[in-house]
Amino acid sequence: MTPPNGLPRALRRSRTAALRLTQLAVLAAVATGGPPVAGSLPPAAAVSIPARNQEPGREVKVAIVRAPGQNGGAPDSLEQVAGRTLGDPGRAQEIFDLNAGRRQSDGSALTDPAALEAGWILILPDDAQGPDVRAALLDEPADAADGSGGAAADTGAAAGAPDGAAEPGNAANESGSEAEPGNAANESGSEAEPAAGDAADKAQSNALLDRLRWPIVLAVLGGLGVAVLTTAIVLRRRIRLRLRRFRALIRAARDWVVAGWRRRALLRLRSELLALWQQDTSAVTAAAAALRSSTFLPPAVAVSVRADGAEVLGHPGESSEDPLPGHLRTQPLPAAAHAAPILARVGGDPAEQVFLDFAQCRGALGIEGDPALARDVARSVVTQLGLAAPQLALLSLGPSDLPRSASVATVEDLDRFGLLPPPAHRPRQAGLITSTQVLRQLTGVLLIQPGRSPQELDDAVARCSAPGSGWIAVYPGPLRGAHWRWTVSRDGMLTVPILGRTLTATGV
Repeated sequence: MTPPNGLPRALRRSRTAALRLTQLAVLAAVATGGPPVAGSLPPAAAVSIPARNQEPGREVKVAIVRAPGQNGGAPDSLEQVAGRTLGDPGRAQEIFDLNAGRRQSDGSALTDPAALEAGWILILPDDAQGPDVRAALLDEPADAADGSGGAAADTGAAAGAPDGAAEPGNAANESGSEAEPGNAANESGSEAEPAAGDAADKAQSNALLDRLRWPIVLAVLGGLGVAVLTTAIVLRRRIRLRLRRFRALIRAARDWVVAGWRRRALLRLRSELLALWQQDTSAVTAAAAALRSSTFLPPAVAVSVRADGAEVLGHPGESSEDPLPGHLRTQPLPAAAHAAPILARVGGDPAEQVFLDFAQCRGALGIEGDPALARDVARSVVTQLGLAAPQLALLSLGPSDLPRSASVATVEDLDRFGLLPPPAHRPRQAGLITSTQVLRQLTGVLLIQPGRSPQELDDAVARCSAPGSGWIAVYPGPLRGAHWRWTVSRDGMLTVPILGRTLTATGV
């Protein structure tokens, strides 16, 4: 049964209204940034395009032809579009087949694969992807509206209605009104073009930044390298001088580290030797026996004690020091007076101990070098002399904790112990012959504590160095007028010029 004449028109009107509502929804989604339809691509490219031999209302993938300014200054081509969206420029023919003869927003159509206009919307195959791919909806084809109008006109003529003569015109008008969706599609397409262009510009800018990131980094690093090289060339003399100083500093630091390690090792060795020497009492006896049997002239000054025996060491004759003070008109004691040596260990090594005979030594002994070790050596010498000869008088100019020693506060207090100042010098009279004096046996040892004034030091040295004096002064430091000067280093090594040797220093 043939439907009434008004039914096809009502269907067409409802269909047109539904399509317009869909287009308005798409435009609203584009304007607000929401999704045009479920499962669509980014809304900035969701537009309606005229359908040609495709199902109307179907969502498709499209791409917008770039302007030369967006394409590096060159016109866009189908090969470039295929490369950006399909990954293969060789599929440009598929894009051409999908868009050949399709009317664009400017009224033209794609007829030549090499002739593209900026802003054209090209339908892409379903597997297209990439930043240039957008979503679009296929609009109702224009010829379908015309066919509907014709069908309506034919239906009216067949019905033979009295007023049907006017219906073809109405059908034409309605078909014209039905053609409005195409215009709406054109308008929506033109409105979507700026948004799609902005998205394409942003994607192109991001791609450009990605391409330029590493070149920029390499350029900056290269510039820094050139700047450093130029600075090095200009300042090469200063840099060479600084490097020389730096190398000298490194060598000094290395020497300091090595010296510190060596010093600690030697000090450990000294501590071990001192512990062994304190337990070895036979070495002193062997040294005293060797000196009593010695026939050295002048008298022997030292004895070297080893595991295989004792060896008497005479004065080498190369040192300015002498076991005798060196005063004019003095001579050694007679040979019979050499029977009681007074020995003190001055140092040695793991295989040897060296003892010095102080029985014939007079004057002053200054021990220079490291202050702490110099005090230790001075206290050790005085302590050993007190143990070797109990008859010796031990005095300390200043507070002292040595056993069996008396302390005096001033140099004048030495008078009470027989340590008198030297006599005033009297000019020699012409033709007067003075008798030769004989040195006395050592009778006392004076330990001068640090911190005394230079005048006190000079007075004490003068008292001990006076002709006929039986005293020797020992001072841990530089002593002006001293006849014997020993030097002890920071690593515990003692240099004794009268022996011409350097030994591990003795100590308490």
